[in-house]
Amino acid sequence: MRRATTRNRHYTQRPNAVIRGPQVFAALQQAQKQIHDNIADLEKSTREFDSKMDRLVSQRSEEFVELAKHYLPDLSIETIERSFVGVRSELMEIFRRKMMREEELTAAIELAQQTILQAQDATDQVTIELNEKAEERDHLQEVVSEKLKQLPQYQELANQAALAEHRLTQNEERMKQVNEETAQKLPSYEESRLFQYLYDRKFGTPDYKSRGIIKRLDRWLARYIGYSKARQSYNFMKITPGLMQQELQRRRENFNQLMEQIESLEAKVEKEVGLTDVIEEGERLGLKRDELITQIEDQTLQLEEFQLELNDSRESKDKHYDEALTRMRNYLEETEDVVLKEQAKQTSERKDDRIVDDIVELNNHIGDLQPEILTLVGKRKSLTGKQAGLDDIVQRFRSSNFDSNRSVFPDDFEIGKFIGRYMNNVLDARSLWKHIRQSQEFQESWAQQTSTDVLNNPSAQIVLHTMLDLATEALKNSARRSVYRRNSSRDSGISFPDFSQRKRRRRSSSRNSSHHRRSKPRRRRGGFTSGDGF
Repeated sequence: MRRATTRNRHYTQRPNAVIRGPQVFAALQQAQKQIHDNIADLEKSTREFDSKMDRLVSQRSEEFVELAKHYLPDLSIETIERSFVGVRSELMEIFRRKMMREEELTAAIELAQQTILQAQDATDQVTIELNEKAEERDHLQEVVSEKLKQLPQYQELANQAALAEHRLTQNEERMKQVNEETAQKLPSYEESRLFQYLYDRKFGTPDYKSRGIIKRLDRWLARYIGYSKARQSYNFMKITPGLMQQELQRRRENFNQLMEQIESLEAKVEKEVGLTDVIEEGERLGLKRDELITQIEDQTLQLEEFQLELNDSRESKDKHYDEALTRMRNYLEETEDVVLKEQAKQTSERKDDRIVDDIVELNNHIGDLQPEILTLVGKRKSLTGKQAGLDDIVQRFRSSNFDSNRSVFPDDFEIGKFIGRYMNNVLDARSLWKHIRQSQEFQESWAQQTSTDVLNNPSAQIVLHTMLDLATEALKNSARRSVYRRNSSRDSGISFPDFSQRKRRRRSSSRNSSHHRRSKPRRRRGGFTSGDGF
């Protein structure tokens, strides 16, 4: 099986017996939904316990007020009620501010979640349309290539361009050698005072004017240093590179003219078969998908910030409850033994005994609720961490275009097993993503089946494919270089590969294998999106 490696990604010609990216993506989304539903259930239970706790604290507050009023003849109601109301008002103010902020955060979270869901739905729809456009593009590229191969004019131009490129490459190599030789040898002539003396006096040319003994001495010096041959070499190094550069530029212009004619014919056929419209629509959809992915990433970061603050608020709520219970307990310790029980014993009425019993019972209920609330908070914190990790994996999966139809996994890849291990704390998010990334490949597009280096321009892909089919074996490398030279000269951002010594590049294991919260913006490098797969 041949593999082509492009931009540090693996491409494969695997047969149809594979698991496709959308299937794996659906499994991840299902796990994502399951965690979301579990968190929603815990949220509901937590709210119910919060409500119970608030009612109990409120009831206990009323019981204290009633008890204080009952002992009005013997106790200072002003002292008791003022002290208690001060604590109560302080706690209620804390609760009020906390609840207001939590309501704001909850509303912001719901809005962010709604925005993300809408963007995800839109992305899924655009992905479906992009898959269709990518398939249509690949098919029409092949149609255009076949039509071009049937045109005699195109066949002639393709052969001429390949031959012109072959000669141009030879000229460039010769130019390189001459420049290297000149750079190496020229300084020795320019630093020789004897040679420069004769050269400046124009010895050996019609412009030389010396006579008599000076002329005889100059002749002797010229024979001594081999001036005649040296002057020829010096003139060659001073003049020839410029002349060669002019000829090289002429050959480049001739080559570009041939390629322009090739591209003109190719553009005409592209328009006739509808490929031009497909490419324009695909690029529009690709830009839209990239924008949606960026929107999802931005909203997800904001959502995480809101969720983190809300979690901190809910966890600190227990601290406030502890503070409230401590202060109430101190109050009871100061009054229960000294006043409450004694006063209850001294009175013949049963009302104060009933109130004290109610307060004790309420305190017991509040104490019983606290461990359950802490358990719910712990479970929710654990699930929230899993949700964040899985959300990040889903986003990385989507932003890497692993959800495209050309994204494939081996038929024995068990995503359900890996998700189960993640849910059971056997795998962390980094390990889960590593398993996914290492198993994923992209099936080759029509253009990639021709070349292991994918050109940015879909039209250039057609020209490359067609010229290779038309070129003789001796000129295939020249045909390939023709297209790369043309696209490189138009600043397409591609490198000029050495086709004579091609080496398979290994998959990058540095940044791509790391697990970080957000992918860095990527340069659009071909296809319909800023990534692979389309």
